[in-house]
Amino acid sequence: MPNVQPVRRLAESIKAVPESTVALGIARTSAATAAYINGTFGHICEYDDAHMLAWHTSSAVLPAALALAERDNASGRDLITAVVAGVQVMSLLGAVTGAGMQASGWHGSKVLGVFGAAAAAGKVLELTELEITNALGIATSDAGGTMEYDQSGGEVKRLHV
Repeated sequence: MPNVQPVRRLAESIKAVPESTVALGIARTSAATAAYINGTFGHICEYDDAHMLAWHTSSAVLPAALALAERDNASGRDLITAVVAGVQVMSLLGAVTGAGMQASGWHGSKVLGVFGAAAAAGKVLELTELEITNALGIATSDAGGTMEYDQSGGEVKRLHV
């Protein structure tokens, strides 16, 4: 799709240690870059999942978990555990914030997605309780995303996950 081409060009241009795969076999790049690009690709066509409490969990949680699991050769069991943890975190947070968040113009995939991705990454990386707490604290500083695109147009929503 035209609105994701800048992200695709970014994937092709970055010269990084080939740790993780970018969707469609475009490239292998760093885990962080692969997670970012694959999350954008996952959200581009509006075909990703829609959870009533947690918004679009798969395009936020899966790319982070997959990129790190591939890089670190994590087991399938560890990957599934990480994904479940990320979705659970997004669901619990969304249960208490969802309605008010949307009513006041915030995009749940962006606000909640950073917490789901941090939780999933923390599981793959086998972080301690303190390290996961710190990761969630760092995610808090990135948990914002208005829904202005819904009112005036624009493609920034694709980058929210």
